[in-house]
Amino acid sequence: MREHLKRYLDRGEATNLRGLRMLLEYFYASEKFDPVRKDKTPIVSIFGSARSQTNSPDYKRAHELGRQLYQNGSAVVTGASRGIMEAANQGVATAITEEIVRRKLAPDKKGAEQTKAYQRRLKKYSLGLRISLPFEEGNNPYVGRGATFHYFMIRKYFFASLSDAFVACEGGWGTRDELFEILTLVQTGKAP
Repeated sequence: MREHLKRYLDRGEATNLRGLRMLLEYFYASEKFDPVRKDKTPIVSIFGSARSQTNSPDYKRAHELGRQLYQNGSAVVTGASRGIMEAANQGVATAITEEIVRRKLAPDKKGAEQTKAYQRRLKKYSLGLRISLPFEEGNNPYVGRGATFHYFMIRKYFFASLSDAFVACEGGWGTRDELFEILTLVQTGKAP
């Protein structure tokens, strides 16, 4: 029945169906991120290009930013794609493995990635809000807890409602769209 309803909603063009799908996306993501919200860990949204290459200075800076945010007790939420987003999530994953090895819970990075502690921390500190697009793949491999959205507006709502701070890195129209959405919410008093 769930698959039938999903196909029905995916193919439906009626306004009522779109409204229902938006509502279902909201409930789905709320349920997915409820444990994170209850935990009260500070969360930082990082916006940036999916096209940045792994050897670029922007990628390296986003990786270091994710790493330092984790080390300072903050979780990171990105758009879950490649480029800057992957770099920030990977920075969190790197810091988690370093911590596990330093605490002698695993002998090396590979061993740390196999531990339950790594999986638990990744789910708590490395988050992704993916948008379903025909030219984008699934989540980057460093997202511990993620949700996939059909509608940009629901996704942006979760960026705004989950996060305590925002960082906009180099990017294109999508990055600017996310940044200006947040700036508008702050300017109009809808967000601190």
